[in-house]
Amino acid sequence: MDQIVIATAGHVDHGKTTLIKSLTGVDTDTTEEEKSRGLTINLGFTFLKLPNDQRVGIVDVPGHEKFLKNMLAGLSGVDLVLLVIDVNESVMPQTIEHASILRLIGLTNFIIVLTKVKTTDQEMIEFTISDIKETFKSDPVLINAPIIKTDAASGFGLNDLIAEIQKMSQKIKPRKNTGFARLNIDRNFVIKGFGTVVTGTLLEGAVKNGDNLILYPEEKNVHVKSVRTYDQATDTALPGQRTALNVNLAADEISRGSVIATKNTVQITDEINVNLKTLNFKEQLLELNTRVHVYVGATEVLGRIYPLGTDDFKPESECFAQIRLEQPIVVKYGDHFIIRSYSPLITLGGGQILDPKPPTRKRFDQQILQQLKIRHRGKLKEMIVDYASYQKEYLLNPKDLAVTFNESPNIISREIENLITDQEIVKIDNQLLVIKNAKLKNQQIINELEKYHQQYPLRSGCPRSVVQAQLSAEIGESAAKVILKYLETKDLIRINGENYHLASFSPQLTKEDQAIQLEIHQRLVASGNTPPSIDELVNGQARAKEVLMSMIGDDVVLLDSETVIDREVYQKIAEQVRSFIKENGPMSLADYRDLTGSSRRYAMLVLTKMDQDGITERSSNKRILKKGHETT
Repeated sequence: MDQIVIATAGHVDHGKTTLIKSLTGVDTDTTEEEKSRGLTINLGFTFLKLPNDQRVGIVDVPGHEKFLKNMLAGLSGVDLVLLVIDVNESVMPQTIEHASILRLIGLTNFIIVLTKVKTTDQEMIEFTISDIKETFKSDPVLINAPIIKTDAASGFGLNDLIAEIQKMSQKIKPRKNTGFARLNIDRNFVIKGFGTVVTGTLLEGAVKNGDNLILYPEEKNVHVKSVRTYDQATDTALPGQRTALNVNLAADEISRGSVIATKNTVQITDEINVNLKTLNFKEQLLELNTRVHVYVGATEVLGRIYPLGTDDFKPESECFAQIRLEQPIVVKYGDHFIIRSYSPLITLGGGQILDPKPPTRKRFDQQILQQLKIRHRGKLKEMIVDYASYQKEYLLNPKDLAVTFNESPNIISREIENLITDQEIVKIDNQLLVIKNAKLKNQQIINELEKYHQQYPLRSGCPRSVVQAQLSAEIGESAAKVILKYLETKDLIRINGENYHLASFSPQLTKEDQAIQLEIHQRLVASGNTPPSIDELVNGQARAKEVLMSMIGDDVVLLDSETVIDREVYQKIAEQVRSFIKENGPMSLADYRDLTGSSRRYAMLVLTKMDQDGITERSSNKRILKKGHETT
């Protein structure tokens, strides 16, 4: 059964804490100040056991406007809201503000709870219900929320409320779970003899005793010494559970709003692109470059806000915006936020984070606006294609995509398979190549090989090392290898020995060229492991040099710019080296000279070539067989 968290909301002194105490037997006002003033200041936490034995967490949030930031800190991971309204006072300013905030952060499950109904008459009850319906008539969620009449002092209606909570909890959609642990810290404190404890709602993933996680944005290693959920010791906390973690850090190393998460699965940022929904406000409160309070998770920071694609912000409207923050925050795509004016503190709007790491672009950049539209629609397949196109990525990394779009690796894999089916992506050697992005490079490679064939018509192709090096310098070694492999699979280019050539190309040798080729081959075979230099082989003849260069990659192996060796001779030497190392262990230069009878210069050239070919590798000043060649 999915874990859910309930939050109270509503105007100050409308009976939220009293209601929770009547439901659970727990007074969530724990400080002397709260008890003496009769109002909730900090977040209160408890749980309720439903008749079906399901446990639901409860967060009691402050109702007073002064403590709204504390209220916002407690909303991470909330699934269901009890919007509490005193029947004698009806809808009040904080009722409306709380409801607006809760809708802005995406909450859709509400129960409206009328309190103190035994202290008034039926006429007042009906008036308040009518007022509620009038206030929320334009909100499709709140206008249809069930209204439960209660009286905490007498216990009236509490069973009805519990029944409604159980009914709604069974209809709540399972929360998104990426599998990566994430907990927004809303409290941290020290228990004597126990150590530092942090609490929050576990948003996703699982946390176990002994886990090693990361505290963000501080980027400190966190060791979880023990786990408690709903005030009980447990081995594992699950998504949606109110969770307390005993950790190895000191309390002063941790702040409310910090995040404990799996390594490299969240984003630290001081700039976010968002979809903003605004409330009804005086226009001068929200303009270009306005300084605002920003609330994300359990964090409050200051920042400046800029409309994107429009000149200004309008009340009760929706637009894209960029917020530049004065301190870094820890977020993911899709996280919700609230903004309030700098002074006086008035809630202006909120929405969703669409890009936690936006590039620096102008406010009317059409490419950015198109990307934000795609991300706002939230269709994963479309977002992946757009991301690959915008970032000009040749290779996609599924884990990076999971973090970028706040999705589980399994869901990302499913979308990747769909993209492969649609021929947007091709899988080559376990790498994911974006076909659209590769097209320009594909054509570039083909054009370069065409030029090479025109310039050197006798050569079997351009050296693979040259092609790979040039392409790697432009797009990275991994992407270069995959694109070249893709061109091979499409039979656009082919490998001939150590050369790349177009599939449509073959060198055309005259009889004179063939005679030169035969003579060079015979001389190389005769010279064995001490071949002549290239200049000696061609004797200053340009045509002979061109014929020799055409043989490289086929019958001839290039050792350096001045030296070649017959391929069969090279292969025999390689086999001798393999056998020697298998029988005697690492080979020195002296060992090679003794084995082959060649000079130090040729020993260096041949062994270096064998290193390049992946047959051997250096270990100190000797050669050992590279992995995979020990048994060949």
